[in-house]
Amino acid sequence: MSVVIVDWLGRAGITQSTRTWLEVCRARGHATTVVTRGNRELRGDGVRAPAEGPHPLLTHRRLAVLAARTIDELEPDVVIVQNYVVPAIERPLDRALARSRARSIVVMHDHLHHSRLAGSRAGLHPRLRDAGAVVAHSEFVAERVAATSGRPDVVVVPLPAPHVGPLGANRIPPGEGRTAIGFGVVKRGYKGADVIRSLAGRGVPGWRFAIAGVGARAGSSHVLSVPGYLDGGDLAATVAGADSALMPYRFATQSGAIAFAQSVGTVPVATAVGGLVEQIDSGRDGILVPPDAGFDAWREALEVVATDGPTLAANGRSRVARLDAEFRGVAGALL
Repeated sequence: MSVVIVDWLGRAGITQSTRTWLEVCRARGHATTVVTRGNRELRGDGVRAPAEGPHPLLTHRRLAVLAARTIDELEPDVVIVQNYVVPAIERPLDRALARSRARSIVVMHDHLHHSRLAGSRAGLHPRLRDAGAVVAHSEFVAERVAATSGRPDVVVVPLPAPHVGPLGANRIPPGEGRTAIGFGVVKRGYKGADVIRSLAGRGVPGWRFAIAGVGARAGSSHVLSVPGYLDGGDLAATVAGADSALMPYRFATQSGAIAFAQSVGTVPVATAVGGLVEQIDSGRDGILVPPDAGFDAWREALEVVATDGPTLAANGRSRVARLDAEFRGVAGALL
């Protein structure tokens, strides 16, 4: 069987999922081609990427055209489409799917974008309507996709385990006490980096605070900051070097950051919003705090981590392994 996977971004949590789809396909002997952005995380044999354009939207259009050409050329049996960015620009892909014999699997990581700058949902309905299967990674997303697309048959499967390669350098310098870290594209307001800065400013005995990623402020008062993208090895070592990963999100559909933290033995502490409540069994493999939690609730959560951290971390690793096996089984059955 022949499979084409379209990954619009080529990095971060969605691409972690793409890697596992690729493994599942190839483990079953399926000839698999990935179409994605160039010079990012997915490279090597079977990966196609367009030339970068002078503007991100032009590059995205080129990617959609390349995906369409790949479908026309390879005539695959299955096309897996990882999420969406701007469906109006992605129409070459949809037209190629319409004229092909391929069965499409549309994976909806988000039922809507978290900000206007991230893209648009306009024009997505026909892709969902015509898909052979629609997949979501949380009941939260599945319910909303079903309500807006008329697809009551959305398949829900957990996120797979992130691909954590050899550890690189821990970018947070050593120091006294435990470390709580926020990481990712922290410049996005809904991720609550201001909450971490507030906790650091007030101080929690025995804890120091760090922020790593795009939007981290170099030289922030009371916060250890590592600004910019970290490569996979450095990110894994930096998160693994912390005791807790803080995710004070104001909105979320699900988060690859939770599975990433659990996989490297770092205890996630997150707000109970959206699909995050499905990713943490609070008190067992992480801690959930109320969406409107104040300083005392976060302090109390960190006190639990200080006391029960090793047990929470071990349970988190076990959870990731169990859900990864579930993902691989469902993905294989969908092909």
